[in-house]
Amino acid sequence: MASSSASSRSVGGGSGYEVPPVPYRERPLEYEPAVFCHCHAKAAQFISWSDTNPGMRFLKCAKREKTGLQQEVQAQQMTISALQAELEDARREKSVLQLELQDADRANVGVERGHSDTATRLRRTEWDGSAY
Repeated sequence: MASSSASSRSVGGGSGYEVPPVPYRERPLEYEPAVFCHCHAKAAQFISWSDTNPGMRFLKCAKREKTGLQQEVQAQQMTISALQAELEDARREKSVLQLELQDADRANVGVERGHSDTATRLRRTEWDGSAY
């Protein structure tokens, strides 16, 4: 994947507006839940097409040229990504533990059957005095 400037084409002859290489499914202001800038305007959501952050969503206020909001939101996005990774790890661990529990239950059934067989043999021994 090329950098964002090389992977998109400029529209309007040097206006600085670039078209993404893949069309957006939703417009920049159609995301939910809404995130508002310090100026109380809804921040526009964009997708990064750079090599370092492919597909990462970031928010930017159209009224602000400062990068403060963008950096703050990117930090929040990184936190969300980390939490999503932890959640996925927890789901995998849960699946592994469920499989281990099923194996233990199957093994326990075998042990219970073994105890049942032993108890039956002990009862037979008590009733007829024979050894097993």
